[in-house]
Amino acid sequence: PELVDEHRLRLLNYQHNAIARISRLELTRNLVFLDLYANAVEKIAGLECVPQLRVLMLGRNRIKSIGAGLVKLQRLDVLDLHNNEIASTSGLNSLANLRILNLAGNKLVSLGDLGSMRNLHELNARRNEIGDLARRGGSRGDLVDPRIFPEPRLPPNLKRMFLSHNKVAALAHVTPLRGLEQLEELSLDGCPIDSTPRYRSSVVASVRVTVR
Repeated sequence: PELVDEHRLRLLNYQHNAIARISRLELTRNLVFLDLYANAVEKIAGLECVPQLRVLMLGRNRIKSIGAGLVKLQRLDVLDLHNNEIASTSGLNSLANLRILNLAGNKLVSLGDLGSMRNLHELNARRNEIGDLARRGGSRGDLVDPRIFPEPRLPPNLKRMFLSHNKVAALAHVTPLRGLEQLEELSLDGCPIDSTPRYRSSVVASVRVTVR
């Protein structure tokens, strides 16, 4: 569509269309909010021309990998990638200022290396295939490429972590959370561990966090 006074635009909402490729944003350099929810985007690209972006909504698209498409968005505060087909978090670690990340409903078996995301306070990874938080990605028995599935590291200042409806089955699977001194809230409902008697009290004693 033709936009009027593109250079003045700060909010752009293209929800529920059939957009397959992010493009033609060159004249919207002052954009701070971009909503492409429920489209047909397959690749994160074309965003290098909107470096002021603070909120990016890409939920319910067809994205399979993150890649380097976000590297120029150093002011990004909120990123929503829920309900895509993402299998690796590779490409997120460059977002040093990101505060809220939604990866719910993807194909993750590992959270990968998010250790450089020191400002991340909320991580939603519900409805994935994550089991042991210390495990790298890839299918069992695969030769794991460390560039795609690096050694797992969690965001050090995380406050809220939502892991409902994953494959966490044992207390040992969440022991990496012990190093998160600011963690206040953790959800594990719908995971196999949820059927273990008194699992909440065990997790609270081990991780020192409120479990929901």
